[in-house]
Amino acid sequence: LFKNVNLSYLALSYNSFDGHIHTEIGNLSSLEKFHAYSNKLTGKVPSEIGKLSSTLTELILSENELTGELPQEINSMASLEELSIHQTANKKGGLTGSVPSFSGCKELSIIHLSSNSLSGDLPENFLENSNKLNSRIDVDLSSNKISGRIHSAWDRFQKLDIDLSDNKITQISSSLCKMNAWQDGDVGKYNC
Repeated sequence: LFKNVNLSYLALSYNSFDGHIHTEIGNLSSLEKFHAYSNKLTGKVPSEIGKLSSTLTELILSENELTGELPQEINSMASLEELSIHQTANKKGGLTGSVPSFSGCKELSIIHLSSNSLSGDLPENFLENSNKLNSRIDVDLSSNKISGRIHSAWDRFQKLDIDLSDNKITQISSSLCKMNAWQDGDVGKYNC
């Protein structure tokens, strides 16, 4: 499998695959979509996924038993459009560490990381180099352990649908309360 350099779509969803995501995933140099939704995969997302930064557009690994921090290489996935690693049946804690900045992800517009154990503050430079700042961006970080505030620097997002429910967010910058296209204008639930 990992010698097939022409493979562009790897669909492994809704099986009972277990074990780790093999580090040789980085050898699939033409891979555009990797879907392994609803399996029994464990361990970390391997850093070798970063070798696919110029080709991978969809990384769908939700409803598995993945743990640990996302690799730093995820911040440089220039072609990535959708990242989904949410866990509704989170029995082992899920992903840990801080929310990545995704600062080098220029095309990323769907980020679903709910029901994990991500913690700390939201990065001020979140998606700072995105080509999608004027387009709708969908971010679900609900049911984590994120704390602190949403920084005023996030006003660069013109249309943001963000779910931060069931976290420990204490404040949203007052300038963000005027973002009429956020949440279809419903930013009031964040104590504006």
